Amino acid sequence: MPNPLLTEAVAVYLRGRRYVVVHITVALTMALTAVAVWPHHSFLYFFRTGTQPLVLLATLIVQVVLVTGVSLAAGLDRIAGSAIIRHSEWLERTTLPIGVIVRGKLLAAVSHTAVLTLLGLPAAVVAAGPAGSGLAPVLAAQIVVFMSGSAARTAGMIIAHFGERNYVVRITGGWVFLALLFVATITVYPPLNPIAAVASAPGATVLDPVLASAGSLAGATLLLMIVYRVSLARHRVKTEREVPNA
Repeated sequence: MPNPLLTEAVAVYLRGRRYVVVHITVALTMALTAVAVWPHHSFLYFFRTGTQPLVLLATLIVQVVLVTGVSLAAGLDRIAGSAIIRHSEWLERTTLPIGVIVRGKLLAAVSHTAVLTLLGLPAAVVAAGPAGSGLAPVLAAQIVVFMSGSAARTAGMIIAHFGERNYVVRITGGWVFLALLFVATITVYPPLNPIAAVASAPGATVLDPVLASAGSLAGATLLLMIVYRVSLARHRVKTEREVPNA
């Protein structure tokens, strides 16, 4: 039997008009960023002056901010609106096991975040040309973009869940998360800052720092997924509709 949450995700994220517009916007924004910052000089000029064009740097920064922001909005159910069934309805009006709900939501989230990341990959690869960067730094940066988006998507789902019962959480939760991810991490734990990670990729000769940042974001995402599962399980218990886990 197919997971009903995955069936819902396919209908919303791949066929829904709003998400089709979002996907086109992401791809166009990435392409326009690369065109807008395209260098006026040849690579030889930058080689002689010992400088590097900003096209790849700008493209990667725009990509990580864009994918993270869209992923958070998707997790918060701000884009699809009523097309997405709320957590409380899955938990209170169905007998689906918690494991089925969590797996469906998380698999859909991870898959869609991968799609958002891939939409910006062509622009990043093209931007690497005039920057004189190899493919490895670009791919390493893509891992950071994907993990940042995954963390934001999971955080968004947690906020959306609690926000169904708390208006303040629903309104402010997303902004607080972005402030923590993009600002607070600079001083608290720099490897968790995705902007700093992708910014170091274009000129990187050793990819360890970029991959270390991706690993830190992966750890944060895993922790958020655990919190998400626990929050859904507690909700089911609270409404006295707990069923055996799948």
